[in-house]
Amino acid sequence: MTLLSKTTHIRFIHDTDAAMDAMPTMTEQHDSVGGPLDGEITTIAQVNYLDEVGGSIGQNSPIVRDAISGKPTALCNAFRCSGCGKFHALTHMAQPVEPAVSQPAADGAADTIRVGICENCEKKGRSKRILKAIGRVLIAPFLPAQTDTTAPTPPPPTLPPPPAPPPEASVRHNNRRTSYPGNNVIICLIALNILIASLVKATVSFPTPFRETTMQLKGNTMPNQSQTNPRDVTVLLNEAILYGIDNPTISNMGARCFKRLSDALEKGLAINPSDFTALKSIVERAKKIVLPMDYRLAFAKSPPPEVISVGDIKPFTLLDGITEVGLEFSEMPEQIRNTGRSGATKTTASCAVLDKSIEAGKSVIVIDSKGEGQFDYFCAKYPGKVLKFRVGRPNQPFFNIWQYIRRIRGYFLLITQRKDSKIVLDAAEEQSEKQNALSGAKAITHTQLMNNIAGGATPAGFPHIPNDFRRSMFSVFYDIQRSALYPSIRCQCGYSLREIVARNYSAIIDSSAVAGSIEEELLICSLLTALRHEIISDPGLSSRRGTQVIFYIDECSYLAAASRVPSGLPSLVHLATLVRSSGVVLFCTYNSISIVHPVLNAAAIWIITQISNGEDLRTGQRMWSLSDLQTKALSTLPKGVAVMRMGNRYTEPFLITYPKIPDPRKMTDVEMDANNAPILATLPAIVPEDYRAIIRGQTPAAQTSAPAPSTTLDNDYLSILHDLAKRPFVNVTERSASIQLPSGTILNFKSLKAALDTLGNKYNYCRPLAVQLTVRGSPSELWYLTQDGHQVIGSLFKPSRGDYQHDLAQKLLRHILKQNLHLDATIEMVLPGTSKPVDLGVICPQTGMKIAVEIPISTFSTEPDQVEKDSAAGWDCVIEACMNRADLKKLKAEFAKKNYPANPRVAFCLPADLRSAKSLQDIFDNPNFRATS
Repeated sequence: MTLLSKTTHIRFIHDTDAAMDAMPTMTEQHDSVGGPLDGEITTIAQVNYLDEVGGSIGQNSPIVRDAISGKPTALCNAFRCSGCGKFHALTHMAQPVEPAVSQPAADGAADTIRVGICENCEKKGRSKRILKAIGRVLIAPFLPAQTDTTAPTPPPPTLPPPPAPPPEASVRHNNRRTSYPGNNVIICLIALNILIASLVKATVSFPTPFRETTMQLKGNTMPNQSQTNPRDVTVLLNEAILYGIDNPTISNMGARCFKRLSDALEKGLAINPSDFTALKSIVERAKKIVLPMDYRLAFAKSPPPEVISVGDIKPFTLLDGITEVGLEFSEMPEQIRNTGRSGATKTTASCAVLDKSIEAGKSVIVIDSKGEGQFDYFCAKYPGKVLKFRVGRPNQPFFNIWQYIRRIRGYFLLITQRKDSKIVLDAAEEQSEKQNALSGAKAITHTQLMNNIAGGATPAGFPHIPNDFRRSMFSVFYDIQRSALYPSIRCQCGYSLREIVARNYSAIIDSSAVAGSIEEELLICSLLTALRHEIISDPGLSSRRGTQVIFYIDECSYLAAASRVPSGLPSLVHLATLVRSSGVVLFCTYNSISIVHPVLNAAAIWIITQISNGEDLRTGQRMWSLSDLQTKALSTLPKGVAVMRMGNRYTEPFLITYPKIPDPRKMTDVEMDANNAPILATLPAIVPEDYRAIIRGQTPAAQTSAPAPSTTLDNDYLSILHDLAKRPFVNVTERSASIQLPSGTILNFKSLKAALDTLGNKYNYCRPLAVQLTVRGSPSELWYLTQDGHQVIGSLFKPSRGDYQHDLAQKLLRHILKQNLHLDATIEMVLPGTSKPVDLGVICPQTGMKIAVEIPISTFSTEPDQVEKDSAAGWDCVIEACMNRADLKKLKAEFAKKNYPANPRVAFCLPADLRSAKSLQDIFDNPNFRATS
């Protein structure tokens, strides 16, 4: 490919009307005059046109044919021979009357007809002069002397007098020439040699006589050419289509000749032989040119403008820079794909589609995994229309991925490859839903699921769940909580996607903090699922037809890779199939299509930038039905040029161009807040998570007023305290097997117990509580945070009554009643019409009996009186639940000391007894659990 500079010369191969019609005004400033078959020209500044002999052609120059070579020649570069009277190019001038090379007339002026002597006439004249000289030399000495009786003729006044001959050559005496005899012989020999040499040279130089041609000086016609066969013209036109010469971007002159010849055949007009000759020459050149290096020849056939220019948005143009390429929203639900190597401006091409879609009033959700700010200019271009969120920004949640847990549960298990833990997740989900039904919470949160997984028991009717299953699922949740995704999902309800789509807002989500991880995949799956659900469930949105929102994922080869999931399919495969025809358009970009699952490659619209990888080229050739030439041309596409493949309106691949995007400038957090504020003011506010949910190493916004700790602890100790707050019902053994410290230290039971003792004895941040959780064996240690411990981690939690130890016991028994007996217990419950609260109150759903649960921790002597007061307050039965056997022994001794009679409505038990019982009736029916007098 040749890039021309200030002055460019274009050689016309043939003398045709098409050549003269294609000639623009001299020094005209224009672009793309020719194509690769017109001299491989792409950019032209100043154009000079040359004929076959290299002479410059003026725009108004008549064309003649050189009588010697038979080639076309401009009259301004020719002359008329004074010997033969024929026209010749200036290069065939010999002994001219005027200078051999003369500047042509200025453009627009009449051509000047030069007069001179051609080479043939000069050679013929030379032979005549030699013969005359020989005759004069040989014959003149034998002729009688002549006396000149007349006066010599004076020379013309304009010429100088002839110079006198040298004295040794000849002597003039009495008007008579006297010669020496020896000179005549020498002159005769020299003349004979010159004659022989001249004849030999003429024979070698001009062996073939030239054909005389009658020409017309006015116009460009050559009436002596033969008639052109229309059948030959048809064959030539088919070849021109095959090589794309009917496209002006390939050959400007060829396209004009093609149009005139095709119009002549269609209308039955006379065929111009000049057009036929010119087009045939260009076709022959196209057969010999190195095609694989020129991407325009590989995709030469352009779609008809009336087919391709129709659309709701027009983000691209053809290579001519004029014909627009349109896309219709009705065809987009079949999805869009964009592929190319890294740095091939895939994002630039995608931005052209997204920009026009926002301009047309459609919602666009962008997952920016690179985080370079390439999409941030949308916020400035469309103020009040485009939101910007950044994953991992502290205290800025925007979406709860668990809001539609039942719809994404399968994707989550697929992403994390934890199919063995499905029962654990189901049990935690069920428990969370029951908790929300009692508390009035709007949605399940991450911390809620995590806590229920950690402290969950085997659901009734299922076999026992091994602890390693429960622990593996908990580790997945714990990894998510430690990732950058957690601050962005820590809410009950994020910003309403339904309102965003209904108001035609768009959003850019910078996911670079979790790019290429399961957290990013989980976020994408949740967003896609929520969008589809919101659209199909809302009558206002579902009534709209066609595209509602374009969901764009930048650089998602990792998410679409078929080899990522050893068993099963990538989650994106399921979602790509699910969202088809739902109003959500999935728009993905890949830097390698050879690793992508075939289902994700099934799209109606493909935008293909430069591809250099061999395996990707072979995959693309099979997938897009490309020829070998087109496949090779994909590796030569320049930036700003792409190949487009559409599956409906036009099935052939063709070349498009797209505009550049402004230089990326990433928005700061302050600019992001200023941009989002007016838009968020029109949306429903988010519902935050419970303030008691703790984030490791981060203080919630609602707890910023907590006092600073008096002692500085390292991150490992703080991590242990946070873990105690999040998992209060986990013993030391289970905690040591699952806790992850920032330093990477792996704790066993002994080291964790030593750390807890240090935090409890030295700093008074935590304390143990001995709890009998099994029927046999020793009690387990459950550690709880003290008031100082809550302050250190930034928590303002305070128990409603009693101390933190009693609060742990209340929550533990409530948890056991719920998990094992499926009874909802209320802490500090008060019956209507009374004022005395009990530690736990349970209303039996079958019988309606009111059961009070009292939990003695340190004071046992007052418990008999408490039982009497509870009975007087209207409670049908009372359970005295102690945390361990030592406390239970003390409690029974107090009842025996006061001679409390055995009462079937008063029972004594341990947490292990509640865990092993099938119902509360078993507790009251067992005589071992009754008071003895």
